[in-house]
Amino acid sequence: MKMDRRGLLALAGTAALTGAVTAVAGPGAAPAHAATGTAVVDPAQRGPVWEGFGTALCWFAHRIGGTQAVRDTYADLLFDRDKGLGLNIVRYNIGGGENPAYPGHMDLRARIPGYLASASAAYDWSADPNQRWFLQAAKSRIPASEFLAESFANSPPWWMTISGSVTGGRNAAENLRPDSYEAFARYLVTVNERFRTTWGVPFRTLSPVNEPSAAYWTFGNRQEGNRMLPANQATMLKALADELARQGSPTRIAASDETSIDVGRDTVDSWSAQTRALVGQYNVHSYEGSDRTGFKTAARGTRIWDSEHGNGDASGTTLSQNILWDVKWLGASAFAYWQAVDSGGWGMLDTDLNNASADLSSYTRNKKFWAMAQWSRYIRRGYRVIGVSDNDTVAFHDEAGRRVVLVTVNTTSTPATVTYDLSRFAPATATASGVRTSGSQDLAALPSAALAGNRFTASAPAMSTTTWVVPSMTLN
Repeated sequence: MKMDRRGLLALAGTAALTGAVTAVAGPGAAPAHAATGTAVVDPAQRGPVWEGFGTALCWFAHRIGGTQAVRDTYADLLFDRDKGLGLNIVRYNIGGGENPAYPGHMDLRARIPGYLASASAAYDWSADPNQRWFLQAAKSRIPASEFLAESFANSPPWWMTISGSVTGGRNAAENLRPDSYEAFARYLVTVNERFRTTWGVPFRTLSPVNEPSAAYWTFGNRQEGNRMLPANQATMLKALADELARQGSPTRIAASDETSIDVGRDTVDSWSAQTRALVGQYNVHSYEGSDRTGFKTAARGTRIWDSEHGNGDASGTTLSQNILWDVKWLGASAFAYWQAVDSGGWGMLDTDLNNASADLSSYTRNKKFWAMAQWSRYIRRGYRVIGVSDNDTVAFHDEAGRRVVLVTVNTTSTPATVTYDLSRFAPATATASGVRTSGSQDLAALPSAALAGNRFTASAPAMSTTTWVVPSMTLN
C-alpha cells in the first residue's frame, strides 16, 4: 500500500472509503448477494497450486524492536500456525535509505534503512536489524516446505534519484536517474545475494518497483516511492535480469506490483514478448481496479500473486471478499497483506507504529485477524484450487491429505444456507468440521456436519466467513 490510503481517503470522507472498498470488485463488478443455494465442488476444474498467505514486513518489522519477549509475541501471532495465523509468505523490503538532508520527510514507521549510503560508501551489512530479525523469526516458525520469501523495493537509494530523495520525483516525475538503472540493479541483487549466501534466506523472487505507474509518488511524501512508467519498467527489468545472471543468482523477477488490477493488466500487455520472458511471477495490488479475469489473461499462464492488499475495514469482511475474488477470478496462487500490524483498522494486530513513545507491546487482535485465520490456518501451500459453482464459495483440495477445504464469504446483511455438493469425489463416509468469524464469533468452532451422499448443508450468517474442512475426499 505504500502511499498511505488512510490519508487519501480521509480527504474525501466516509463516502470515499466506501467507494474504495466497493470499487475493487469481481468480474463485471457484480453486487454482493447472499450465498443461498447449492455449491457444487468440481475437482476436474483445476486451478493453480496454492502457495500461501503472507505479509510485507517493512514498516511494522522496522518499528517493533523492544524486548525479545515482545518481538517473539508478534512473530508467534503472525507466523506460528498453532499460536497465531500461520502465515508462510514473507515480503522483505530492501530500503533505499533517505538523503540525510531531508531527515523529516518520512513518517517514523516508514524510515527503512538502506544498505548503501552513497555512491562511494561501502555496504553496511549491520543496517536494518529489526526487519532482518523478523525475517529470520518468520523463517524459524514456518515449516521449511512452506516458507516463501520475496524481496521488493519501493525506491532506489536517494543518490540514484533525480530529486535526491527516496520519497519521489518533483511533480510526480519518474525519479530513477537514466544513468543508474544498472547501479540500482546491482544494489538490489547484491543485497538479495547477501541474504542467500550469508544470512541463509533465499528470496525466490525480487520485485524492483512498487506501484510504479501511480502519480502520487512526489518529492516530500511521507514514505518511499518511485514512479516508473511501463517503458522504463522494461528497461529496469532487463538491467535486473542481466545483473541476476552476472551474480549467478537463482532468484527470479516479479513485476510490476501496480496499485490497480486494471493498470497491472495494461502494463503487462504493453510489454514485448522479450520483456515478459524476463518475468517469473506477475505481482499486482488489489487496492483499485476490477478486471481480474483480464489480468489473468494478460499473464499468459505465468504465476500470479496478489502481492499486496490492505484496507481499513477492521471487521475482516473486505479482506475475505478480496481473497475470494483473487482465488476465483484472478487465478492468484498467493495473497499477501500489506501490514499485518498497523493502526486504524488496517492491521490485524492494531497498534500505533508512528507514535515514538507508544508501548508497542500493547496491541489489539481485531476481527481482521480472525478473518485471516479462517484462510491461513486451514489452506496451506500445496493445496490445489478447484472449481465450485457458487460465487461466494471457493474450494481447495489437499490431494496428499485427502481433504477439501471450503470457504464461504457472506458480505450481505442477509443470512444464507448453502448445500455443499461433493458428489464428484469418490463416495465417502465423512464428517465436516467448521469454524466461523462473524460479528459475534472469532474463529468459533461449529457443530460438525455429517455427509450424506457426499453432501451437507450449513448456514452462512450475515457478514461472516465460514471455513469447512472435509476429510476422506479422493478423486473418482
